[in-house]
Amino acid sequence: MTAFCWTIPPRSPSPVSPTVDVTPLLRNNDVPCDFEIPYIHDILSTGQFEVDDLNIQIGHVVVVLARLVRKRDAALENIRQHRAIISPVRRLPAELVCEIASLSVARDRRPPWCLAQICRSWRSFVLGSSGLWTDIYIPSLGHGRNLYPRFQTLLARSGSAPLNVCWAPRPRLNETVDVPDANCVRSVVAHSPRWRSLRLDFTAGIGVLRWLSTASGNLRALQICEVIEKERDGPRLP
Repeated sequence: MTAFCWTIPPRSPSPVSPTVDVTPLLRNNDVPCDFEIPYIHDILSTGQFEVDDLNIQIGHVVVVLARLVRKRDAALENIRQHRAIISPVRRLPAELVCEIASLSVARDRRPPWCLAQICRSWRSFVLGSSGLWTDIYIPSLGHGRNLYPRFQTLLARSGSAPLNVCWAPRPRLNETVDVPDANCVRSVVAHSPRWRSLRLDFTAGIGVLRWLSTASGNLRALQICEVIEKERDGPRLP
């Protein structure tokens, strides 16, 4: 077998000149000649000086840009605030606001917490309509955050209006039955003479019902009692 070897001849040096062209070195892997290295250092030094100068200019522009952004945001906020003054929502009569809230409650079966936060007038209308706060959902023990303060607020806003009480047990993982929050139970049972309807939804799990015995004899206003239960094998309700 014959071996072939190519020898690349060294590049011929040329005198140092301000017109030295090193751009061909950018397109290959040749080693620069000694006379080219000082010229390359000059390019690096000049380039770094230009970069430093540009960084200073960019810093000034960034400061100006940040100032302009703050002014723009302030102008947009000013527009938003003044546009709200002529919003048609402000012109809605109380009767229409209450009707909107009633439709929202009927659709979502939830109190109008969000509607009471739209504006001062809506809050006044919504809080003044006790009938909007009569759907009472009893939370389960240990499920999520402490809902008792909000539960108390809900009962207070319902005034003396008839209540629609609902409990839908949601047993947690590795549990077979669910238990309602004791504090909430005591509060809602204290208003049992105002219960207009009672809905027990067991489609998602089994729940303990012993707490209902504390309302015995006080359900004179109760008109509807609805129990929803899906077909299942195993023990019946405790």
